[in-house]
Amino acid sequence: MLYPVFFKLEGRCVSLIGGGKLAAEKLRGLNGTGASIKIIAPELSDETRFWMEKLNCRWIAGNFEPCMLTGSCLVIAATDDEFVNNEVRVAAQTRGIPVNVADRNELCDWYNGSVVSRGDFLLAFSSNGKSPAYLSWMREQLDTLIPSDEDKFIAELGEIREKMKIFGLTPAQRSAWFREKFTELQKSL
Repeated sequence: MLYPVFFKLEGRCVSLIGGGKLAAEKLRGLNGTGASIKIIAPELSDETRFWMEKLNCRWIAGNFEPCMLTGSCLVIAATDDEFVNNEVRVAAQTRGIPVNVADRNELCDWYNGSVVSRGDFLLAFSSNGKSPAYLSWMREQLDTLIPSDEDKFIAELGEIREKMKIFGLTPAQRSAWFREKFTELQKSL
């Protein structure tokens, strides 16, 4: 079973090894995280170059060397070369850095989930690496069901929560109040 987390990447280094289609997909997933991304690859596809420029990534043009992972909090191996992907995996694990090897679930410490996002509202879900195609389809379905202004509702709830803290309500009291209001909301629908 997986332990779902939301990793704060703002200003932290993520190393991405690879410059092709898989790398471009991983960069697209990192969009909006604020990560400081380092791409290590001899060459970049046009799509990877597009994302590199959009996300202001640093490109190290050359072959992977284990010392290139220094300072990384996450590592992504996204090459078409199994030997290189395994070398990246071993180097990351030796350094205690969580690694994702694209399209090789058995070599991953973590997976990318599918995400529906509306500002601070973020819904992520996983198939435990078993069916990315199903997750993509499910994301499209959920994307049509979740209101486009859901982030405004979340912001309002955040303001209410902060006021409750100021008034000294305990986490249990806040939770009970919100549960009651959400039950009322559900009944009104």
